[in-house]
Amino acid sequence: MDWEEWLLKLADISKPPPPLLVNWSSGVPDLYRAAHKLGLRIGEELRVMAADNTIQGHRLSLPALSCVEIPYVGMGEEAVRCVLKQIEGGAAPEAAGKIWLPAVLRAGESA
Repeated sequence: MDWEEWLLKLADISKPPPPLLVNWSSGVPDLYRAAHKLGLRIGEELRVMAADNTIQGHRLSLPALSCVEIPYVGMGEEAVRCVLKQIEGGAAPEAAGKIWLPAVLRAGESA
C-alpha cells in the first residue's frame, strides 16, 4: 500500500481526512511514516484505529494506536472445547449457532 499517495488523494477529497480504520495493525507503521512525511499529526489531523492488534501495535506505535484486540486464544480454546464435547458424544452447546467472545478495545492516542 502506498500510504503517502493514498493520503494525498484522501486530502483532495476531505480536509481534514476522515478517521481511518486499518484492518491490521501491522500496516500502521508505514501509515504513520507517510503521515509524518506529509505533516499530518496522528490523533489530531489524522485519526487512526486498527481492527486487529495481533502484533501488539498499541505498544509499538507513537502515539499509541487505538485498536481492537480479537480474542484469538479464547477462540481456539472454545473451538477445542466444542470439538471435545462432540467427540465425547454430546453436542456442542451452540452447535447450530455462533459463539461470541468479547473483544477488547484498547484506547490509544491515535483516534
